[in-house]
Amino acid sequence: MKISKQKHVLIVDDDEDMREMIKDTILNHFHEETEKLSIVEAPEGASALKQVNDQKFDLVITDLVMPKFDGRKLLNSFKELPPVQRPNSILVISGLLDPSKNTTAENVTFMAKPWDEIQIKEYLESVLCDQAEIVKPNKSSSHEVVLFIASFLTGTIETIEGFCKIKAEKESRFIKKEGDASGDYSLIYFVDGNIIQSSIALSFEHNCFLGIASKMLGKPVTEINRECHQLAESICKNLIEYSQKSLVDFDTLKISDPLIIGGTKHTIKHLVKGSCLSFKIRTEFGFLFLEVVVQKKA
Repeated sequence: MKISKQKHVLIVDDDEDMREMIKDTILNHFHEETEKLSIVEAPEGASALKQVNDQKFDLVITDLVMPKFDGRKLLNSFKELPPVQRPNSILVISGLLDPSKNTTAENVTFMAKPWDEIQIKEYLESVLCDQAEIVKPNKSSSHEVVLFIASFLTGTIETIEGFCKIKAEKESRFIKKEGDASGDYSLIYFVDGNIIQSSIALSFEHNCFLGIASKMLGKPVTEINRECHQLAESICKNLIEYSQKSLVDFDTLKISDPLIIGGTKHTIKHLVKGSCLSFKIRTEFGFLFLEVVVQKKA
């Protein structure tokens, strides 16, 4: 597949993880053409419309249900733009797909959530690639991997906020190099499914875990003890249950008992080979890290 010139893509969704999932799907599929792709994001329709007014987009991918300025309003707003400024193609990804009620905008394609990986790749190639260069997509796509990682990241945030009652926010993500240090207190799990095999670690900075433990136990905790181990296992159990439920229609996951590692800035040796994607998560007590190494089974 070939992208002959720079393409501009706008992703509109109030769910940051969904925006990242869509972006990763595009970049992974066009991994040899990423320098020709300019991808920007918007969390709702108003900011998206401002970007469309400022920039001609080859493709806009949008959700329908968003707060304040939703996808339907955004799509109908495109009709008011000068023809030269309207997006060349629009893809709506949503669970609410009655095209007759959604919009009268031109060049709109509708796709259900969760999308079919072959269908979305065929669509992306049809609107971004030179027509003469379009080829059939490789069925061994990364969609399952992206969905799996997104589930555990969301589960981590939901667990810290819902179960631990502590505000948590993803600050960054990066590929962790082999041998790089992790946190000071870590729990590692092996995950085995029909489609996915993974090694997952939840790694806390020392002060971060002590702060969380103190708040949850209702007393000062100054060192990690047996009660802390039990608390950490409860946190991870909540995370795992969340992810298993969210992935129940995708894969059946068997998850091992945790391997607990302590020690200042220790190194984690993951149980599955491959690149380690690490998410740095901020709390009021410091940082924790979600590390994921995942492989799709043949």
